[in-house]
Amino acid sequence: MNDSVTIVIPTHCRHGYLKRCVDWFSKGGYPIVVVDSTLTPWDVPSELCNVKYIYVPGGFEVYLKKFLLALNQVKTPYVAFCGDDDFILPSGLDQSVDFLKSNDDYSFCQGYSYMFQEICHKYILWPMHYDYHDDPSPSWLDRVCSPKSTVYYGVNRTSVIGKALRFMVESDFLTSVNHVAEIDFVLTTTAAKHGKFKRLRVPFGIREYSLTPLVLSRGDMLFDPKFPEYNRKLVEYLSVDATVSKIEHKRLLSLIIESFASQALFDLKTQQSKLRKLVDVLPEKCQSFCELSLRIKNSCQSFLRPGYLPALSVFREPGYHEAMRHMRASAQ
Repeated sequence: MNDSVTIVIPTHCRHGYLKRCVDWFSKGGYPIVVVDSTLTPWDVPSELCNVKYIYVPGGFEVYLKKFLLALNQVKTPYVAFCGDDDFILPSGLDQSVDFLKSNDDYSFCQGYSYMFQEICHKYILWPMHYDYHDDPSPSWLDRVCSPKSTVYYGVNRTSVIGKALRFMVESDFLTSVNHVAEIDFVLTTTAAKHGKFKRLRVPFGIREYSLTPLVLSRGDMLFDPKFPEYNRKLVEYLSVDATVSKIEHKRLLSLIIESFASQALFDLKTQQSKLRKLVDVLPEKCQSFCELSLRIKNSCQSFLRPGYLPALSVFREPGYHEAMRHMRASAQ
């Protein structure tokens, strides 16, 4: 049993994916915490003695509560969140943990992450651009300047990520799916406050691509009467445990505003996009084909970027091929 890192798997109404994911991590001997909000509980196989199962039925209103309950069961110093339809390669996971063990000034570590999709019984794979997760900046505010940043997919120090989850639950505000980006922001800023970020040049996570992108309406938060009080609490929370000068305080306010504005603007542009509207009127299969064609194009461009040539090493990684075999077997 690995005594350094625990895998936390949140799930909702996808027990088929969950079984595939749990079986994968069980092979590596990792302690696993599953937190499930499905209306019908999962029948945990008796042979999975390394799995702690937490059942919290409900919708997005229990999302943060799920995570905090799961984290309270984690006994290891490091934790890795993993979507129920994702994989983390053992070598990338172990190397990330080893890096954090050897570098106390870092709070987060991951390797290269990828999306994959099955086409005609074959799998295509393309890297995700997490360039901002290789940041040794001495100023913690510099480490969260990218609104796309999220430390959800990687290895975190359990004590650090627990601070973020406790704050969000106690704030009693983030209860809608429109708050997903805000949750990522709090996780990332908390991790940045407590250390630097590292992206190792090794394959790490493999995420199954969804052909139905989630379009949110984060701008609606502006009309929520609880929003101003939440932001006051957020600034107060991020100013604790550190000496924040007036200049840093202004930067923090600016960062919060810019992050929210960029996310809200992204939602509005996506909804108003002429291309998006054109695709939406097509039959569902045509929509899937258009979206997948775009992803294949982007994958080719991604691998051609000089900085991403090392990402090709995934095709030499035994864990990657084992994950693909595991997926094919579970689909049969």
